[in-house]
Amino acid sequence: MFGMLPSDFMGRDNVQLTRYFIVFSFLLLSGISCHFSRSNIRRGLQTAGCAAVITLVTYLIGDPAKFGILHLFAACMLLYGWLGKWFAKIPDVWAGGLSLGVFCVLWLWLDTFRVSFDWLFPLGFRSIYFYSSDYYPVLPWFFLFLFGTVLGRRIAADDGRWKEIELPRVLTWPGRHALLVYMLHQPLIVAVLTVIQKAAA
Repeated sequence: MFGMLPSDFMGRDNVQLTRYFIVFSFLLLSGISCHFSRSNIRRGLQTAGCAAVITLVTYLIGDPAKFGILHLFAACMLLYGWLGKWFAKIPDVWAGGLSLGVFCVLWLWLDTFRVSFDWLFPLGFRSIYFYSSDYYPVLPWFFLFLFGTVLGRRIAADDGRWKEIELPRVLTWPGRHALLVYMLHQPLIVAVLTVIQKAAA
């Protein structure tokens, strides 16, 4: 956006690997956290509201994010809020194995599968003409999120000493206000880069 990096930077293999590492860890941590949440429905609705704001802003600037990472988080939280009690009845080994297996199969299939319409793009079915500046559909990513909830079960069942650890507030505050941090980080980065660009001009 600011001409500070080569135009092909985002398409490079090491950058793509870094992006997937971030997304994988992001979804797994979100799934783990949802196991400990008092109300995933409430959190999902809050996240959906913020996702709607992002959609509006990106449409206004001409680079629409039709179903980005925040839209995915909202969908995952809401689905888990409605279906989690039934999913919790599946033994951990089966739930984890099925979630991870289905995720891998769908990820490989949907990466190349295309349809002639775009009205199911939130689910992962899109045409060759579909474009979104940020795109993480429910399929296959919801199943990686579900795998995270299984990890959350195992953590909750563990009576290890980690539960006695008290972290300083400077470390726990961002985790307790992750949505606020997420909504603020991009405008702040853009503002800082704008200042740097103008100073260098």
